[in-house]
Amino acid sequence: MSENWDRAYKVVRIGSDGKLYSYFAFAHACLEYKKGEVTRPKFGKLFVFDSLENAGTHQVGVTQENQVWEVECLDLEPAEEMCSPGDWEEYWEKWWKSDDRRESDFPFFGTMFASAVRLVREITWQKDG
Repeated sequence: MSENWDRAYKVVRIGSDGKLYSYFAFAHACLEYKKGEVTRPKFGKLFVFDSLENAGTHQVGVTQENQVWEVECLDLEPAEEMCSPGDWEEYWEKWWKSDDRRESDFPFFGTMFASAVRLVREITWQKDG
């Protein structure tokens, strides 16, 4: 049986060692990503975005510390279909603990979940002006 890979977009951060890592996750949840290799979560699902626009909107701007990649994903599902607002609130409090965030801030519009991700192509951004 062949696997069905869907397209999406992934925001990653560049570590001090030059490797690509999870953008939001640190410590035990952090994953390393390599172009062309399949990455699976240690637990739960991986966060991706349904469009380039949504990935770019929610990633605090493109900097030298982060990148957006076009990715291939397995088992792609909208975040809203997997968690109720109460689940998000508990998740946010448990993992992010940010005083300036509200439950309504998350999930970001266009957030999708995947069981596996493969980096395909780095997106090159052009700055206006």
